[in-house]
Amino acid sequence: MKKEHMIILIAVGSGLLATILVFNFLQSARVVVGRFILARTDIAKGQVIQESDIGFSKSVKRSDAKKLFFEMEDVVGQTARRDIASGDFIQRSHITRQKSEASQKKPLPIPPGMRALTVSRKDIVNVPDLLDIGSYVDIIGAKIGDTQSQEMRTIVVSRQVISVSPLDGSPIASITIAVMPDEAEVAVAAASLKPLQLLVRENRAEQRPFEASAGTIEVIRGVQKEGVLRR
Repeated sequence: MKKEHMIILIAVGSGLLATILVFNFLQSARVVVGRFILARTDIAKGQVIQESDIGFSKSVKRSDAKKLFFEMEDVVGQTARRDIASGDFIQRSHITRQKSEASQKKPLPIPPGMRALTVSRKDIVNVPDLLDIGSYVDIIGAKIGDTQSQEMRTIVVSRQVISVSPLDGSPIASITIAVMPDEAEVAVAAASLKPLQLLVRENRAEQRPFEASAGTIEVIRGVQKEGVLRR
């Protein structure tokens, strides 16, 4: 055999050996040692799994650990999507994942003296990504100015979102904000002119009372003189 052929065979063999070693290393790196959740009794399809139905396995090595469960509370209360034999590991595909009651959103009560103003999604320019129950928002809306033209102004300041619809985490169809009666009137009037813009605040800080009053400014020889407020 020629020397050149020998060198080629050695190179190919070395490359193949390196590939096998890397593959074996990656396979072993994926193996997780732990105690996983398994069925202690036969679980029928459609059955709601109880704590007595499951338990922990012995410490074992599994390369499919991502498909299994480490915590019993992740399985208890879930519904079996198929029959699970006693002794089988509970896989994520075996059960229907349901939100616990603790994780479901709940509306907040209406504060005393305030009103619940519900705004439809179509009456909002864009629903802010950070908006959720408990958020504080400013509302920017259209008002008719002195020149009879529409002007965008902040019409409601730092009011809390007390509910969103739907409550299951689906795209928001409407939001409900706790406002004062006069704020509700101004917001409804503004929404009839143009969609509202919501601004989510970091917190309730810098809250100021709503002011619906308008004022006049009289200018005399370049000196501003405050006029009488119209209420």
